[in-house]
Amino acid sequence: SKNGEVIVIVLKPSLLQSKNIISLFEFANLLKDASGLQELNLHSVLNLDGGVSTGMIIGQSYYPEMERVQNVVMVSKK
Repeated sequence: SKNGEVIVIVLKPSLLQSKNIISLFEFANLLKDASGLQELNLHSVLNLDGGVSTGMIIGQSYYPEMERVQNVVMVSKK
């Protein structure tokens, strides 16, 4: 963000509803236009589209992948 924060937004489709999808273009417009998201004061956005193989560990919280992970991207303080 413009405040120096790293903000992680996860879009995960429901396993029960297959029609709740959003394109990258639609999501970019949502980030730009939605009043609640404008309060995040975003500066830059990076899309890491791993699909069902996306899993994350943030702090002590684990957000598991739905399929086996083949590659790992790790971000940590120096």
